[in-house]
Amino acid sequence: MAPAKSMVKKPGEWNRCAITCKGRHIDVVLNGEHVTSMDMALWTEKGKNPDGSTVPSWLSRPAAELETKGRIGFQGKHAAAPIFFRNIRIKQL
Repeated sequence: MAPAKSMVKKPGEWNRCAITCKGRHIDVVLNGEHVTSMDMALWTEKGKNPDGSTVPSWLSRPAAELETKGRIGFQGKHAAAPIFFRNIRIKQL
């Protein structure tokens, strides 16, 4: 889900991101600004947004059917740009 606005800092500056997942609800705060929320329960059809528009279908099932517990993965390195992580903290709610 795309953010409501871009809060990404310039290259060379660290971004601070807080992601809160509670049940099927996800909130993302980037650099102190709430940028997006998602209720996974609304994504009931593979490859479609709740409004019916299509999205790239990279999951084998809709988000509403995904587990809410499990492994955490980090995604990055778009194109040739390197990506770095620091001070990662994970806590159970």
